[in-house]
Amino acid sequence: MNLLSKRCWLIPTLAVLAASSPALANWPPQPSVNLPIATDPTALELRPQLCGDGAGGAITAWISSVPSEYRATVRAQRVDRTGNLLWPAGGVLLSDAPGYFLDHAIVSDGAGGAIVAWLANPKYPDPTGNIIRLQRISAQGVPLWTSQGVEVAGSLSADWGAPLLASDGQGGAFVGWIGFQPTFDDVFVQRYDASGAAQWSVPVSVSESAVQRSEPVIDSDGEGGAVIAWGQGASLINIVAQRLDRNGQRLWGQSGVALCDEAGYRQNPAVGSAGNGSAVVVWSDDSNVLYARKIDGAGSVQWAANGIPVGSPAGFARDVVGDGAGGVFVCWSSDAPEVFVQHLGADGGRWASEGTTVGGPSLGRVGPRMIADGVGGVITAWSESVLGSPQPPGSTYPSDCRAQRFDVSGQLLWGPNGALVSNAPGAQSLADMTSDGDEGAILAWVDTRNGNYDVYAQHVNRMGKLGPPARPADRGPATIAIATPASDDFVLEAPHPNPMRGSSQIRFNFAGQSQVTVAVLDVSGHRVRVLFEGMLGSGAHEVGFDGRDSRGRRLPAGVYLVSIHSGKIQQTKRVVML
Repeated sequence: MNLLSKRCWLIPTLAVLAASSPALANWPPQPSVNLPIATDPTALELRPQLCGDGAGGAITAWISSVPSEYRATVRAQRVDRTGNLLWPAGGVLLSDAPGYFLDHAIVSDGAGGAIVAWLANPKYPDPTGNIIRLQRISAQGVPLWTSQGVEVAGSLSADWGAPLLASDGQGGAFVGWIGFQPTFDDVFVQRYDASGAAQWSVPVSVSESAVQRSEPVIDSDGEGGAVIAWGQGASLINIVAQRLDRNGQRLWGQSGVALCDEAGYRQNPAVGSAGNGSAVVVWSDDSNVLYARKIDGAGSVQWAANGIPVGSPAGFARDVVGDGAGGVFVCWSSDAPEVFVQHLGADGGRWASEGTTVGGPSLGRVGPRMIADGVGGVITAWSESVLGSPQPPGSTYPSDCRAQRFDVSGQLLWGPNGALVSNAPGAQSLADMTSDGDEGAILAWVDTRNGNYDVYAQHVNRMGKLGPPARPADRGPATIAIATPASDDFVLEAPHPNPMRGSSQIRFNFAGQSQVTVAVLDVSGHRVRVLFEGMLGSGAHEVGFDGRDSRGRRLPAGVYLVSIHSGKIQQTKRVVML
């Protein structure tokens, strides 16, 4: 869910990374300490973006700018699940290509590394010099796609802002951008494989309609393709969506599907996969009221015409996250300012008409991010003012960083005001977060505690506590049977037999290498056992469930849920024990 933003930084003509040993540390348990990622006193460390490493840790990429020398670099660092920095201090240089650095995005490569895309311009401020580059970095911190990164063919004169980036589930990624055309701006997408090779002969336009397009967003569709949504029109803006398969074919008509046809101005779309190729798109109208519609995998638009209201507080949606059962969670920042979360079920049903706040009264909450917790709920994080007025990211006004966890029913799981992640002096302006694979999260932000712009990070475990990850006793070995080659679908089949008396087998299928967690939950959503957690390759897989909990005790008869979580995709099936 990448949003285009207006930011502008510099890439160096030439930079040399001095090798040094990675730092050994542990996730601090105190919110006043946190883990420093980039703290060069001669540089401004900005815009950290995160993805999981598939082993409970994270990879972050950020801009390291040296204003006095009018240059910047794109750097990355990996932190393991216990809080050790695995790559050289100061991060790994991703490109030595010349040009101004404008913005970037990151996704996991499914093999412990990451793919990073950025917009650069050697002729800034002339937009005809804008170009998008890609780099893949291995789990060991080695850039794999040339020293300058791969230049995205056809992206010359791309519009300002971060490239769109979404995983293709096979070690590669979809990259998208706004391209200037003679009469209108268009949205283009190209797919690159794990070796950095373009997979389509030319970039694909999301629509054949010759109409102005703006504010595109993207997400993986969970089946090897991608879903893109955008604003369309020069004055009266509609919201349109398109789905592309892995071969670059438009699946939702040659012009996409329009989500609202009422007269008016609509803006700030956000999109999230809802399983089986479907997606939910959220947008704001000209009064900043949020609306949403669902599109199934075949391109049929669902829910009320022109969208259902998401919540009564006006604002802008930031993240849309699937719930594993055909619905989504939405988080947004209101004009108040306050952070809200709403659940939209597969049928469009909501928790409450206004949504749910992340905690009690505050002096102002801004900049929310949200991820799935892997068991049907979500984790949301934000920056919270300690002065009484909201401050923009990167400001020097004091603000703390907090996080809250919701279950599928909307209950607050980390206390009435959430978990205090950082209360160090200065401002902690949340930038991004990713899952730790164990119902917790890793957060990264821009931090001014040292009188400079630095990047810090912190782990919050599934109980809302800082420090090392929770080490539950339910992590036992499980036997995974590799069966037939993968189909195009990400599918969790119903357990068999079901109902079960002794044991049951759970089969699931997906394309591409991925970090996978298979767990059994009770009907309230609490995890009773992890059947498998680790990296799996493409194909059909099978895991057994013997009807026992994490301590080996026989579970009582009743209804249980089998959940599979991989990246942003989460699916759930019921199993009945007799």
